[in-house]
Amino acid sequence: MSKAEDFSQQLQEHGQQLARIERLLAGQKETLTSVRAIPHYVDRAELASWLRRNRVKTVQEIEQEATTFIRAKGQKGGVSK
Repeated sequence: MSKAEDFSQQLQEHGQQLARIERLLAGQKETLTSVRAIPHYVDRAELASWLRRNRVKTVQEIEQEATTFIRAKGQKGGVSK
């Protein structure tokens, strides 16, 4: 079996697994919310707090920090231009 055929087969198997998971979750959604195992409401303040807790920097923010760091090192004589 070629790599392309192997990849195609794996992709098909993953698709089938996802379809089974979707069916399982669709059947349990009503059950889980009705027994209050998972909340079925969203508190905006709670959600905003949760989002801020483990914030991930954007690529732009990381690049800006790197630029600032390199410029500061260059001013101290650590990096030659």
